Amino acid sequence: MLEARTIAAAERTSSLGRWGKGWGNTRPPALPVTARHTAASTGDTLVGDWCLDMELPRGLTSTIVELEQGESGHRAGQPALNFNARLVALYPAARAERLRHVPDAHGPRRAPTRKLITAWGRFQFNRDAWRITLRQLGITPARPLPFPWECTPVEEMRIPLMQYQRLWAQLDGMGLGDAQRGALIRLWHAMPARYKRVRLALLKGQPFDRLWVRHTPADRRRIIAAHIDAAGLGIV
Repeated sequence: MLEARTIAAAERTSSLGRWGKGWGNTRPPALPVTARHTAASTGDTLVGDWCLDMELPRGLTSTIVELEQGESGHRAGQPALNFNARLVALYPAARAERLRHVPDAHGPRRAPTRKLITAWGRFQFNRDAWRITLRQLGITPARPLPFPWECTPVEEMRIPLMQYQRLWAQLDGMGLGDAQRGALIRLWHAMPARYKRVRLALLKGQPFDRLWVRHTPADRRRIIAAHIDAAGLGIV
């Protein structure tokens, strides 16, 4: 029933246009024509029901619901506002094609000053985050070296939730409250390498507050603190 609702929701085109917020009916650079169109917002009900079905902890559920709202407005198939999956100028096309570095290695190039942005979907997983997540969860993709927009509507919802569940469980036994755990989920989402450093130091018994300041830039701490407060989890 939940999977059927998720599929049906993904078929309701957003009133913002085929490619959603920021794009309207203009396809983002190098996003394949085969990518699903952006769907209408499902609000917090659908993701909340998924969290309930997966029996996720309350603090994690609050973190996830607020995260989906901030990343996509609860819309399936939403490309990043600055999406640009074109291959950078001068990068060898043959190598890019072999590694599936971009969806079209022979299309128009982007300037070296422009970043590769492949974030897409309800939770805005980019190419690398999606591939790493599948590997960490032991999921074999239908196609090697997949891009996030090649998933089904159910995978777009369920796989990120499984990853957040795994990350939350990694923090068991460290004496952290829900606000601190939620902050670390947010840190992984934005800066996975820094999340890893903090978690490894926590395993050695170092205090969260000191690690949080040492490894998280001040501007990122402010952004995360605002999200955690909006999720109703309190002060980090």
